Amino acid sequence: MLAEGNITTSIMYSYDHYNHYCDDDMIMYSTYRSLLREKSPIIHVMMNDVALYPVVNLIQSFGCKPTASQHTQDIPDICKIAHSHCLNLGMMHHDKIQSLNAIIKHDHAPIMLDCVMIHYYQERLKTAKEIAKNAAIIKGNQDEMALLDHHNYPQAIFIVTGAKNAVYYQGEHVATIDGGDSMMANVVALGCVIGALLSMVIAVMPAKDWLKTIISIMSIITLTGRHLATQDNITPINFLTQWQQALYQLTKNHQGYKDNG
Repeated sequence: MLAEGNITTSIMYSYDHYNHYCDDDMIMYSTYRSLLREKSPIIHVMMNDVALYPVVNLIQSFGCKPTASQHTQDIPDICKIAHSHCLNLGMMHHDKIQSLNAIIKHDHAPIMLDCVMIHYYQERLKTAKEIAKNAAIIKGNQDEMALLDHHNYPQAIFIVTGAKNAVYYQGEHVATIDGGDSMMANVVALGCVIGALLSMVIAVMPAKDWLKTIISIMSIITLTGRHLATQDNITPINFLTQWQQALYQLTKNHQGYKDNG
């Protein structure tokens, strides 16, 4: 969990009108990738079945160790080793709810909460509100996040995704980031993979750097998506795999930055 005051919010970031990778963002992304390889953190994933494979595949490829148990009896052991939790509220069931509640009781590793479809299901909304009290990152689309007031969770970095991605912290709107290409809204599991990228930030980066790292990564992943969507052979069916590949290779292909992964 973030302590208030750990992150500077005096700068209002806006990434609305550029078509190239910003050097500052690339430096931050390269630092993030290097730390993932160096520290190889354990990322605990609770994910819907549809998105589980691309999520753990990305986490593994970036140098981390994913563990994906949702069984309540495993949670105490997982909480002893996990460096962060990637908690996705898709495909909820009784045991998953019990496991989510157990994480709050057992652990102090930072949590990334993805509020999947909480605007449709009351039980999910109730669970989301409880976990959000302990989350470092709370993420969702505009419909989902409309049910959670960011002022109620000042400890969390609050991310509202859409045509424009909005980032809030400690009651302030601190960033507006272009949402990429409209194709991205039709790609299954894309938002879940973004959640995984964010959960790795809070596993390895110093807390004081979480906000600026997240803003840099959000700008990079949406710009990568916008560039990818312009290619003639890209459709919503193959977008996710190609986008993950592009993010993996990005530092290798960007002049001046090296990725030994």
